Amino acid sequence: LPGFPLDGARVLRGILAARSGDRLRATRVVNTIGRTMGWLTVGLGVALMVTRQPAGLFAIVGGWFLAQAAASVGRREELSVALDGMIVRDVMRLTTEAVPADWTVSAMLDLYGLGPRLRTQPVEVKGRVVGVVAQEDIEMISPPRWSSTRVRAVMSLIGPTDVVEASDSLESLLLRPASGSGVAVVVDDGRVVGVIDAESLSTIL
Repeated sequence: LPGFPLDGARVLRGILAARSGDRLRATRVVNTIGRTMGWLTVGLGVALMVTRQPAGLFAIVGGWFLAQAAASVGRREELSVALDGMIVRDVMRLTTEAVPADWTVSAMLDLYGLGPRLRTQPVEVKGRVVGVVAQEDIEMISPPRWSSTRVRAVMSLIGPTDVVEASDSLESLLLRPASGSGVAVVVDDGRVVGVIDAESLSTIL
């Protein structure tokens, strides 16, 4: 059957892409077919249930699964096609260094807090990136406490998988399990060079 996540979808996409030369458009067409097939199967199941045929329940469950899987797999396939060849460096927001965790919030804002909002900044301890800090973190404490509060007390922790190389493929970054912070810190030869956040990705997604 020619709809995601079934194998027929990739066959049909190959045919459509070969004819039109637009693999992304072909992927979207096959994605739509898969979702439509799923919901039509659900409709068939409902009709069978109305006529008291037990097979209707199986059709409803199978159709719902197909529609959900088509949406999930289709979106992933669209991302894969759209981001083909792009690397992390292509979309990252440049930042020249990480904020020391022992700095006070006031010291950090004096240097990085330009404009109405603090843009997400990586935080380091002895040269190792351990977290990120953004406007939302700063808003958790009152301004009178900024001069006595250390950045480490308000930062959001990140794990090793949230630190990525600038040369990594963008697709692999977006398909990884989501982190709690929703931010990735970009390094090049061990040196912090950028940040990937929702703002960075808004131009391509």
